[in-house]
Amino acid sequence: MVTRARRIRRAVPRNCVAVAVGADATGGDCRIERAVDEFIAERNAAGDDVPVPLTERPYSGRFVVRTSPALHARLAVEAAEQSVSMNQWVVQKLAQRPLGGNLFDVD
Repeated sequence: MVTRARRIRRAVPRNCVAVAVGADATGGDCRIERAVDEFIAERNAAGDDVPVPLTERPYSGRFVVRTSPALHARLAVEAAEQSVSMNQWVVQKLAQRPLGGNLFDVD
């Protein structure tokens, strides 16, 4: 479930900063929500488009990945060893990949 705060954070472009200071996290969150609501209202009033939150955007399921020739070769060999397409192999690897680490390491 996506919370309202997450939807709000995703709606604000990275190049726009809303600063809010509160005595505690709750107060700060309320001020941030108000600041974001004001920002969105100002953008709408100015006739500017407000970005759609990432969670509400349509995705095609395709994206291009650039990598080193060595990693490309390793993935091709691994996929062949598993008797699957390289696409299937990379999807499997991405789905199980822990966050962090250098994706270009081939060791």
